[in-house]
Amino acid sequence: MRGKSQIIIPLVMLVLMLGLRVADPGILQQIRWLTFDTYQRLAPRAYNPDLPVKIIDIDDESLERLGQWPWPRILLADLIENLTAAGAAAIAFDMVFAEPDRSSPNQALKLWNLPDEVADLRDSIAALPSHDDIFTQALANAPVITGFVFTNTEGSRQPARKSTFAIAGDDPKPFVLNFANAVINLPEIEAAATGNGAFNSTAEADLVVRRIPLLFQSNGELYPSLAAEALRVVQGAKTYLIKSSGASATTALGAHTGIDTIAIGQFQAQTDAGGHLFLRYTLSVPDRYIPAWRILENDFDPTDVAGKIVLIGTSAAGLLDLRATPLQKAVPGVEIHAQAIEQILTGEFLERPSFAAGAELIYMAALGLLIIFLLRTVGAVLSLVAGSVATAIVLGGSWYAYNAQGWLVDPVIPSIMVFLLFLTSTIISYLSSEAQRRFVRDAFGRYLSPVVVQQLAKDPEHLQLGGELKTMTVLFSDVRGFTTIAERFKHNPQGLTQLINRFLTPMTEVVLSNDGTIDKYMGDALMAFWNAPLDDADHASHACFAALEMYQALDRLNAEFLIESPFDEQLIEDTNGQADLEHSRSDAEPDVSDSAEISLTTTMSIFEFTALLEKAESGIASAQYRLGKAYRDGTGGDQDVVAAANWFRTAAEQGYAKAQRHLGTCYATGRGVEADRTSALMWLTLATQQVLATAEMSLGELRRVATPEERNEAERLVRIWQPKENEKEGFQIRIGVGISTGECVVGNVGSTHRFDYSVLGDSVNLASRLEGQTKSYGVGIIISDTTRALAPDFASLELDLIAVKGKHEAVRIFALLGPPEMANTEAFITLQQAHDRMLAAYRGQSWGEARELAEACTELDESFGPLYDMYRDRIGRYELEPPGENWDGVFSALTK
Repeated sequence: MRGKSQIIIPLVMLVLMLGLRVADPGILQQIRWLTFDTYQRLAPRAYNPDLPVKIIDIDDESLERLGQWPWPRILLADLIENLTAAGAAAIAFDMVFAEPDRSSPNQALKLWNLPDEVADLRDSIAALPSHDDIFTQALANAPVITGFVFTNTEGSRQPARKSTFAIAGDDPKPFVLNFANAVINLPEIEAAATGNGAFNSTAEADLVVRRIPLLFQSNGELYPSLAAEALRVVQGAKTYLIKSSGASATTALGAHTGIDTIAIGQFQAQTDAGGHLFLRYTLSVPDRYIPAWRILENDFDPTDVAGKIVLIGTSAAGLLDLRATPLQKAVPGVEIHAQAIEQILTGEFLERPSFAAGAELIYMAALGLLIIFLLRTVGAVLSLVAGSVATAIVLGGSWYAYNAQGWLVDPVIPSIMVFLLFLTSTIISYLSSEAQRRFVRDAFGRYLSPVVVQQLAKDPEHLQLGGELKTMTVLFSDVRGFTTIAERFKHNPQGLTQLINRFLTPMTEVVLSNDGTIDKYMGDALMAFWNAPLDDADHASHACFAALEMYQALDRLNAEFLIESPFDEQLIEDTNGQADLEHSRSDAEPDVSDSAEISLTTTMSIFEFTALLEKAESGIASAQYRLGKAYRDGTGGDQDVVAAANWFRTAAEQGYAKAQRHLGTCYATGRGVEADRTSALMWLTLATQQVLATAEMSLGELRRVATPEERNEAERLVRIWQPKENEKEGFQIRIGVGISTGECVVGNVGSTHRFDYSVLGDSVNLASRLEGQTKSYGVGIIISDTTRALAPDFASLELDLIAVKGKHEAVRIFALLGPPEMANTEAFITLQQAHDRMLAAYRGQSWGEARELAEACTELDESFGPLYDMYRDRIGRYELEPPGENWDGVFSALTK
């Protein structure tokens, strides 16, 4: 738990916090709003009494003096006339006059139902002017802005628009609040007004009003708010200018982020994407209000409203127009509109900058990773100090951003994350301390044999430098073409790590189940040994069984890869052979089928042929080449030289060297195709470029009989030739295994500060070299003669007498093909006898006989084709440059 958990669990916690921040659920938004509310309470906007904004308040005293609400509109007309006479610059109503005035004479008559005896009185009353007409006339003579309210309930008609909108950048409509209908003023009242705006105020989930929309949308049309309309009317402006993302001077960087600013005459209102103005409140002050009854008094001072925007609203509790703000629990709704106008006039805006969310995420990720790193390296105390300092910095920075710039940057969610990371790490550390001994054993058990762990637990004195001399068996395995595989993961190193871990896990399990000890991992390579720390009399056999079972485990893993994550199988296969050394596409490694045991049949069964055909049709060049040989030789059924040439061509076009040689031979002889020396020269030249000696010999003979024109044309075709890419995909890992047995020193090797339980000796180096030679000989497992002497019952073929790179002494090496049961089969015995005769002829320098025997061995089992191709290439070179009479059959390897 102490190892992985202290990283994984905090990382998971960090990822969850980042994901939660991206999702931004309501609870996080509420925490963020409460933080910003605290800032406003600590530093509210200062009220400036000189600002030209006043509220005409229909307060409780006005209701007591002038009567209950609603007042007769003739009284409101007097209010408008007095304000106009006093020089009010604009008059905005935070109310709607949706129905006729019930106190008008004509409306009252409907209620009184006067008898005919007073018909003259009734007619006289009916002749009196309507209060609505008087009110409308007052509106027409004053700069009045009527208000309406948007709703999604059923309505009759849309509000009248008194202004137009100009748009710079993206269309703002997708970002603006959208309503279906509205409660509006009587048509004649609406027509008489100079402006018309919505007085909706949108509260957050906790019913606190922190923003006010300056724009609305209904039925595809844009409408202004009451506050915006009051500012427009007072300036005599006609049009609003909306700047959205994509407009000049906006900072959306190509993204469609909505509205940036709204220009109202000479004033710019900074808004969020939906056109909301973040409100920076002042405390409610009496100086902002003028009771309505005072306007109707004879001693009213006109200078209180002269040149000012006045908003008519109510603070009376009984009229239910009270709102909660970050500073106060109950504020008249009309004051919110007044404070919005004040902000636009002073330019004191609050803004949630476009970069805020991204900056918060980056800070959270960076701080979280720093805390996790510090907890792993310097301990909890210094990590706590660093986390506290970072938290203090972000809190201070957030406060400074608010106070100096009006920016709303969240410091709380990152701080909560730091606390949770510390809490998580503390819990993990506590649990780790409680299980310390078990943790240590489990941790060492991942590196050493369980037996070694038990020995160290019983006798810690073994943890010291030194070792003992023992006869041991050492195994090296390595992935073929790993460079190409790694290149495919160059942008995803984590994926490469996961792939290697997934490969090494079953390989490790095989070694441990066969009583081996893992020495080390070297990237994609694995080193293991047997006969230490405990004695193992059958260490060579156990290593051989482990190697064979590694191939079986690899087959199961490859089957999963084919289903889960396909790669270009042709490319992977091509890198498994000689091409891995010379960057060619000759594919020197055999296509081992479903295990390390080699099939030793001369004629394919229908199932084998069908499987080969499926592989060939899927685009695998090695399978196409082998299918061509099957058609050529008739080993899969009826002989068909035309089909053979076609399959050779398909593989050759992908750059498969041996198929190119065979196709060149077909064109040279006219077998399966029309004879064409130019095509033959081209394909043989391409194969020769991949250092295929047999192709080089055939090419030399053909060039002697070809005309200059044929040679020149072939050279031109070679220059312009490009291999076809295989469109079918599949991914298979191939490995090579080398095993050697000999005396080694095993024990704790390293320095006094750090050491490993490891093994040193010549057999270790030899096992590594033998693993590398599997590519050259086209087999999966190579064992040394000392290993075969201790495990003689396994099916194996002598490969060569070789002096590996870095050694002068030659060793006899063998290909391990299968378990002891395979060694007794008739097919294997037949192949072994033919193979031994081929080796005897080769070492006796009977080149012609050796070549014929190599061909015969290939016919016995074509899966050994690469091995015998290699010998035929060698024979061709020795025929040109004989090794001499004193040659002892030793081959000196020039590569590892």
